[in-house]
Amino acid sequence: MKQLLSSAFDLRFEKGTTVLRERSGEEVWELFLTGYGPTKALAASLDPQKREMLKRDFVAFHEGFRNELGVAMSRDYLVTVGIRK
Repeated sequence: MKQLLSSAFDLRFEKGTTVLRERSGEEVWELFLTGYGPTKALAASLDPQKREMLKRDFVAFHEGFRNELGVAMSRDYLVTVGIRK
């Protein structure tokens, strides 16, 4: 990205971590199904059997991050800040 934009922008990159917290993998599924476009679109494109398989695997994956308080999944992110020169 620096090669593409650094001649026009002063760039700064900030890394961070957030934690997705829900009571269960099922609640994470509902959150993503209603509020995250790519998951919503994928689920809508599948026939009922494949959608149920996706849901099962999605819930199971997130249940792997369960602790005594529910699901707590760390998620890294990168923010790019550009100021035009």
